[in-house]
Amino acid sequence: MRCVHHAGYLLGQHKCRVRHDRREGRRPDRRGVSVETPLTDALVEQLARYRPERLPAGAWDVARQCVLDWCAVTLRGAVEPAARLLREECLPGRRNDGGPCCVAGTGARTDAVTAALLNGTASHVLDYDDVSIRMLGHPTVVVWSAVFAQAQALGCSGEQALAAFIAGYEAAAMIGVLLGPSHYEAGFHATATIGALAAAAAGALLMDLPPERMRCALGLAGAQAAGLKSMFGTMAKPFQVGRAAAAGVLAARLAQRGYSADAAVFDDPQGFVAVLGRSQLPPSAWPWCPEPGAEIPRNLFKYHALCLLTHSTVEATRSALAAHGVRAQDVAHVDVHVTPRHLGVCNIQDPHTGLESKFSLRHAVALALAGAPTGNPDFFTDGNALRPDLVALRAKVRVVGDIPGPETSVELVTHAGGRFSAAHDAEAPATDLAAQGRRIAEKFHAVVDPLLGQAAAHELEGAVAALRSAPDLSALAGILGKEKAA
Repeated sequence: MRCVHHAGYLLGQHKCRVRHDRREGRRPDRRGVSVETPLTDALVEQLARYRPERLPAGAWDVARQCVLDWCAVTLRGAVEPAARLLREECLPGRRNDGGPCCVAGTGARTDAVTAALLNGTASHVLDYDDVSIRMLGHPTVVVWSAVFAQAQALGCSGEQALAAFIAGYEAAAMIGVLLGPSHYEAGFHATATIGALAAAAAGALLMDLPPERMRCALGLAGAQAAGLKSMFGTMAKPFQVGRAAAAGVLAARLAQRGYSADAAVFDDPQGFVAVLGRSQLPPSAWPWCPEPGAEIPRNLFKYHALCLLTHSTVEATRSALAAHGVRAQDVAHVDVHVTPRHLGVCNIQDPHTGLESKFSLRHAVALALAGAPTGNPDFFTDGNALRPDLVALRAKVRVVGDIPGPETSVELVTHAGGRFSAAHDAEAPATDLAAQGRRIAEKFHAVVDPLLGQAAAHELEGAVAALRSAPDLSALAGILGKEKAA
């Protein structure tokens, strides 16, 4: 099977609108001229617009940055127990089953679905991967893990893989806006739920599925979409992401074979939006449809190996210390003011494991006060979560969910009675993409050089830089697939 370019079924002037028969709660009746494009159809039409020639330069640049960042966190994540235990279960006694897809850092090759599961899980183990605010999740670890596997199996070019990734990334953002914050606030892990459909959308594009099959792929992904925020701080969190990537690959492949599913998964009163979005009926239109390639430049990269919602707290604490010459031993207590949504995500009061410590605002303050290396994923161990000096520092921290926006405010109160404040918003996208690229390259080498050595790390960086012009993904997969994590 070979990857082919999209057939191109853009239907005239693009619309992202739909009108439902709300009186009877049925799917739209497209026999009448008054009925506009249903939600599922509109997304399929939108995806057809993601032709390589239509994508702006900034989209390609950030897509490559996403892939480079993914390579770093996946190779490093592959050595963690959550990734190793899953490999032992999925590849028992067989390091290489001769499949077309590499398992990063292991020397193993397997089928596309299993590779997406294993790489998707490894890529999220550290919680050091990028974020989409509109998705309220981590797009690259689920979408690129699926695309990377599917593209190897199909023999796609680098340009085709990157274009499908951009489409899947922006589909995730569209679905996130469609569902609204209630989905995440209800306890769903959006990376896993929304990610499954976004991965299926990208896979369907790679396979050049016609519209009716693409709608079924979305339905099949919806049938598998699952993920709970209660799993945060455990191995199950990255496992949910790996499962979503695998679900997207499987959905696209089954749809190509003719497998049936609800072809209006976004429109049905008992479908994805109505049920997981906690609304009685789906909305009457897509609330937001970006121009292709316009959303991915807003991607947020992580430079602390912690939950993104703690990053503003780390930066604000560091700023307050530096601006006023305050030392950790001078601090009597710390007040952290955050938006209420942070409290249900990253407010573990007394973390006992390295994973739990990534989801604790109090621990984030302690790390900043102690000058800990928050950009080093090796620092987040069970031992450091219970380190006496850090435990003592976090006991001084009070977290209050009383501000409306994403900016976090930190106030340090010293033993002498001084009060020193600073604020930071880590959710603002970069405006200088070139500077962002340099910062990601620094992160990449800090993580990958110790694993592969400088020469191989530079070779991998070069393969990502040249990915758009690559005839296939063999060069990238060849370097990533070298045995390092076994």
